[in-house]
Parts: sequence; C-alpha cells; structure tokens
Amino acid sequence: MAEREIWDAYDENGELLGVELYRGEPIPDGMYHIVVEVVTFTTDGEVLVTQRDPDKVFPLKWEITGGSKLKGESPIQGALRELAEETGITAREGDLRLVYILRGERWFYHCYAIIVDRVETVIKLQQGETVDYRWLPYEEFKRFVQSDDYAPPLRDRFNAHVELFDAVARDAAGQTAHDIHADQKITLETAHFLFTYPPDETVAAREIVSVLEANYARIAANLSHAPDFKPTIILHADVPTFHRTIGRDDAPDWVCGTTNETEIQLALHCDNDILSVAVHELTHIISDGINSRVPVFLAEGIAAFEAGQNQVDAVYNLGEYPTAAELFAAEYDGDYLYEFAYSFVRFVVETEGYARVIALLKTDYESPEFDIGDIERLCDAWLATLRDRT
Repeated sequence: MAEREIWDAYDENGELLGVELYRGEPIPDGMYHIVVEVVTFTTDGEVLVTQRDPDKVFPLKWEITGGSKLKGESPIQGALRELAEETGITAREGDLRLVYILRGERWFYHCYAIIVDRVETVIKLQQGETVDYRWLPYEEFKRFVQSDDYAPPLRDRFNAHVELFDAVARDAAGQTAHDIHADQKITLETAHFLFTYPPDETVAAREIVSVLEANYARIAANLSHAPDFKPTIILHADVPTFHRTIGRDDAPDWVCGTTNETEIQLALHCDNDILSVAVHELTHIISDGINSRVPVFLAEGIAAFEAGQNQVDAVYNLGEYPTAAELFAAEYDGDYLYEFAYSFVRFVVETEGYARVIALLKTDYESPEFDIGDIERLCDAWLATLRDRT
C-alpha cells in the first residue's frame, strides 16, 4: 500500500499551523496547503509544456510543471522536487525565480520560473504523471494556453499574471549558459516577505531580512493595516545594478530603494543607511494599502517617520516656508521635501496622536469636496515650531 501524501497546513496569512493534511481528504475550513509550479524558459525564448497522464484529473491536457508541497519542505524545495520528478531537470534554489503567490479557495499557489539552456537540458518524463512534452516559442505558448488542450485552472492563473511571465520571457531571451549562472539568485521566504538576492550577498541580505521582519508588526499596528500578501523584496548588490534594473541609469547615487504595489527593490551597498531605507520602503507598501493616492509629502513623511530618518535640523529658521497648498499638492518636489515631511508627521503624532496621521492618510485629496482649511491650520501650527526654533 502506497504511503499517503502528507501536507503542511497553513492559515489564511500563510502562517504554518503545525497541522497535517492528507491528499484525498477534505481540507478543513480556514486551512490551506501549498501548490508549487515551475515555468521552464529557455535562452532561445521557448517554454516547456508537458502532457498529463490519461489517468489524472484533466487527462491528456497540457500544463507546466507543478504539484503539492510535501510536509517539511519549503515552497522552493517542493518546486525543485517537482521539477526534477516530472521533467528530470535538476536545479538549485538560486536557479528559481519567484513569479507570484496566489491564495485560492484552499490553496496557496507559489509559481516560479527557471531559465535553462535547451542544448544542455534532457527531459525525462515521470511515469504516471506525464506522457509527452513540447518546447514552444513563448508567443506560441501564450496562444496555446488559451486552447482547449491546456489545463483550465493553469490557464486562469497564467492569464491573471501574464505581464509577470512576459517579463521573465524578456529576461530569458538571448541569455547564454554563462549568463544563467551569473544571474543566479537565492530565494528566501519568511513569515511576511519573499526575498531574492545574489548568493554572495547573504550576510548583507540577512540584515535586511531581520530588520524588515522586526519592524513589520510595529508599522502595521501603527497604521492599523497589514497587507494581505507577502511583499517581494529584490536585493541588488550595488547602486549601478539597482539603477539599471529599475530603468533609471541617470538617478543620483542616493536613490537606493523603490517600491511598487507589491515589491521593494533595494541596493545593498550604497551611501545611505540601507536598513532605514528598507523600513522606509516597507512603510510605503503598507500605507499604499490604505490609500495610494495621497500627496507625496504625506506619504514620504509617514515613511521617514517610521524609519526614524530624522533630518529636521536642516529646516529650522529658514525664513521662507512652503504653504500647505504647495506641500499637499499631489507631486510636491520642492527643496527639503524629506526633512519637511518627517518634521510634519512627527509634529502631528506628538500633538494630536497617530490617529490623526491615519485620518490624513485616509483623506480623499482628489475629491471636489476636499477642504484644505483644516490642514492649513495644522501646517501653520507646525511651521511656527520651525520658524521660532532657537
């Protein structure tokens, strides 16, 4: 009698529950298990698809590599095992690139990509799992996904993340076997984040990991909000690599961190305190989940305050100060933006409490009913503390 397949149970936030689940048995309400998937790209711009065994669900449909993570495995270990079992491709953790994590009805889907040299890759199909395979040019693969020959659930997930796969395809195109090795990354999943970083930057990366995990709960509590996803933290070895990756080769050297809706990118070695920058960018991720359309001045002030980036001395006794209307314009970029922003948020916290900061964060500044009068009074009181500093 074959052994039952055992899975780890997770809660809705992806936290390990210490409970065992078994394949073929119903998953209790409030519990989830992890399914891992791997999309194999080649340096020639092709994608590997395999055909399911006729005795499986969705018989003879085509798919990418995937299966359930087993008890005790990390998601990336499960992905590596499934890849080796179903295709014969053996890889290391640094070879896989996380594409997305998606929570389903009873599952978390962790999807990875790998880039291989087709000439060096020999496919070995797993009996009882796969019966055939094809290499399809990426654009042809995208069309094939939409056909009736492709497994429907995988089609839905691909369509929901097609832009992410497009980005991997662009990265894969034209790479050589040497490039693949040089571009290896370590992927690490923690309680609240997904990290990728160069293998030779483990010590510096671990500092970022520790700082972000240590500050996550505090910032989420202060802002009364926690993301319903794990932000991806992409760490680069140096500033030029970081600037090149984000498409800003001409950015000044002090720019060493950036954020979008679900992702933070950082340069590990830069002139700034990168640990504070990391906390600053994390605050943006959390505050954007409340309101991503607040004025830059307020968003930067909250982030700087949470990161402890106090440079307020630079804005004492300047003689001339911006108005509330100027500061709360959508894209204020005047002198001393960060210094003014930090100082303002600290003043609000000290005089009216953090609840007022949250109220400002939740304000709809684009509404025709928005009245800046109350903010002007608040700014006048704050600016007075800067003008009168002795």
